[in-house]
Amino acid sequence: MAMQFIYQPHVRAEGMVITPDLPLARVLVALGDAAPVAVPARRLVTDQQVQVARAAVTLHPALALVAASEGTLAVPACVLTDPDLLATGDAGRAAVDVVLSRQAWRLDAMGGLEALTVAMEGGETLPCIALADMLAACRTGDGKLPYGMALIGASARNMAAGDGGRRVLTLQGSGESLKLALDLVVLD
Repeated sequence: MAMQFIYQPHVRAEGMVITPDLPLARVLVALGDAAPVAVPARRLVTDQQVQVARAAVTLHPALALVAASEGTLAVPACVLTDPDLLATGDAGRAAVDVVLSRQAWRLDAMGGLEALTVAMEGGETLPCIALADMLAACRTGDGKLPYGMALIGASARNMAAGDGGRRVLTLQGSGESLKLALDLVVLD
């Protein structure tokens, strides 16, 4: 099994786009107000098309914070869950899939986490997921996430996979936006 996921974001910073290779070995996912649980790195993807086993799968808009050598990155994300598995507790919460956008910002260059919102297709807007307590628990003395870590905060609110189709999440902040376009294919 894969011990790490090589994340290759397109980081917008200071008028440039940089694409580093970031090995992610530790992934923590918090769904709503629940405490974060460790999720295997093999559960991360950056694919724009994702297959789900059944229409009951739910999608939770999320904000991912990813450790990088130049500081923490903010990334739009989506957490896919199976409600039946979630009911089984921590083991079910660790069986989620996380889709990361390849678009990212350096967190320290974007003017504050509180200004961000996640806008779902159809115009509905959710406030930014509150990650202040999670960040405090995971940061090192220099104020950065430990290298190799991704911290994902997902909204308790969700949208159903339904018959599949395109879902677009937009992370807004500092007058710019990052998008995660996701095409869902529901298997019969």
